[in-house]
Amino acid sequence: MGVADQLAQYENSDEHRAYVMVNLWRPVLPMTASLQDRPLAFIDPTSVDCEQDFIAIDLVGQLPGGQRYLNLKQNPLHRWYYYPDMTTSEVLVWKQSHFMKEEGQSFTTSSAQTNSLTPVPHSAASIPGTPEDCEARCSFELRVGLLCSTPDGQPATA
Repeated sequence: MGVADQLAQYENSDEHRAYVMVNLWRPVLPMTASLQDRPLAFIDPTSVDCEQDFIAIDLVGQLPGGQRYLNLKQNPLHRWYYYPDMTTSEVLVWKQSHFMKEEGQSFTTSSAQTNSLTPVPHSAASIPGTPEDCEARCSFELRVGLLCSTPDGQPATA
């Protein structure tokens, strides 16, 4: 089930005001050395021009109803970051996407999409100077969807 399908389940509910997708990523066993082969790299979302840099691609056939992926155009203004030499005891956690809605709206309305925060583009990165004989990357990524009762994702107060 894609994000749009998950959000559609809560179309008419004012109980949930935000949907946040959180990613967790780490190198995993059988790796024994620190990660040097294609570490995970991130683009600072404040360096992304959402109007110009993203290309939406709809995939049909993998899941019922299809999926939408955002691909990114190369832009010299993008600022890339990565965590060198990660070990299997370290985990990266980041907010991948954040959809907000006002009372009476749905998550799939254009205003909810406009109110959404910029996603965090990420990819494996080839780092110049990486030894050719380094241990091959073995990693795991998990995405968790969270429904929040306030638009900013903070706990509701009474």
